[in-house]
Amino acid sequence: MKSVCPHCGYPFDAASGRSARSAVCPRCQRTFNAFAAGETIDLSAAPPPPAEPAAATPAGQADTQPHFHEYRILGELGRGGMGVVYRAMQETLERQVALKVIRAGEAAGADEVQRFLREAVTAAKLRHPNIVTVYELDVVDGIYYYTMEFIEGQDLGRLIQAGPLPLRRAVILTLKVARALAHAHAKGVVHRDLKPGNIILDEAGEPMVTDFGLALDLERGARSSAYAAGTPWYMAPEQISDQREAVGPACDVYALGTVLFEMLTGRVPFEGTSVEDIFEAITNREPPDPRAHRPEIDAALAEVCLTCLRKSPAQRWASAAELATTLAAWLARNPPGDAAGGPSAQ
Repeated sequence: MKSVCPHCGYPFDAASGRSARSAVCPRCQRTFNAFAAGETIDLSAAPPPPAEPAAATPAGQADTQPHFHEYRILGELGRGGMGVVYRAMQETLERQVALKVIRAGEAAGADEVQRFLREAVTAAKLRHPNIVTVYELDVVDGIYYYTMEFIEGQDLGRLIQAGPLPLRRAVILTLKVARALAHAHAKGVVHRDLKPGNIILDEAGEPMVTDFGLALDLERGARSSAYAAGTPWYMAPEQISDQREAVGPACDVYALGTVLFEMLTGRVPFEGTSVEDIFEAITNREPPDPRAHRPEIDAALAEVCLTCLRKSPAQRWASAAELATTLAAWLARNPPGDAAGGPSAQ
């Protein structure tokens, strides 16, 4: 049967089965496969996909469950400038997934498609019990999408809103995230936007790192794209000043130190009434000692936190793995039942 590729407008002979449903010409499919294989591609001549499918927009359809490809849409989880994330049922495998679909129309130009593909391919490299798993990356009817493990739970930010966490709980969460980051760094991936909102706690309370939309894949030579980006309160000084050659794993160590500070005290180390105020504080002021906000924090734990927040990357922990080792040692010295790790600190 004759078909027209909705991505490039190229007419082609579509076979029956899935290729007919996908309706993407061999030329676009080869380009897509080349990117997934790690090759550099140029999408500048390709027009954006025509539109986000109506089936992927459940608003106003309370009594029905729309479909996108083999996925039954159960609801929207969130959206950003580049994509929409849905909770969906993959009917062929009978499992719930988080389905991220690229935003359509003018918001899905060539640069956005490239970033979307890079995000998916980068996150798919990672296999760790505390990192959300990417299942599939594909394009259907000109709409790029990928699916991830669906985590039933809440993000860490909501937990912190209820107040500071018990010391031992905060350290255990930080340790697990540090090990997840160490795995990512070993694969050449820098998250670059670590924050409580990107750490989901599952039903068992296990932290799961997600959202690699701003990640750098150093193995793909992505350092040149290390423009100043992130969430202001969690950005390291070298991210703010756009020192591209300095943007690396130490940025994630800094962000994790900020998350630890926030879990321990209920506030971020640097605050301000504007982004400029926050950046000025991060760049020029020394972080406060967390014991000023919570006296029961011991000197060793305070030093762990403050070392993560050093201005120079060289003065922080040498790696997320080294930070994890230090946190594990703190836990060993402060078992449940003592002053620091006792019942009130669980």
